[in-house]
Amino acid sequence: MAYLTDYQLIPLERATEIIKDLKGYTISQGTSQNCRSSKFSIGSPYWGMSE
Repeated sequence: MAYLTDYQLIPLERATEIIKDLKGYTISQGTSQNCRSSKFSIGSPYWGMSE
């Protein structure tokens, strides 16, 4: 998520739509914002799943 919004400069609303289209996850913009500010967004994009 951080990659889409911070590096590609895609608006948050569109980034959540991309995640839904690519991964099938429905996430809110608030969740996206929390992911960006959490430890998950450091170093690599966070797609909502831990490996």
